[in-house]
Amino acid sequence: MKIKHREDPIPHRRVSYPSISDQIDAIYKGFKDLEEQGFKFNEETKGWMRAVSQVKATFPVSGNTPPANLTGSN
Repeated sequence: MKIKHREDPIPHRRVSYPSISDQIDAIYKGFKDLEEQGFKFNEETKGWMRAVSQVKATFPVSGNTPPANLTGSN
């Protein structure tokens, strides 16, 4: 009988995923696209989208700033 060692994938996944802020930004952008196509969201989701929109309007990012996952900061 051979003993097989399985390495835990969780630590590798943690360092490989984009930052949480980049993931949330991608989800927000996907929801905005769906909304523009006529998809109807519940009030809680619409409130979250309004809050994110307000943060984006208050603290705009210049077009020259690379996403955090490309600069090595997660």
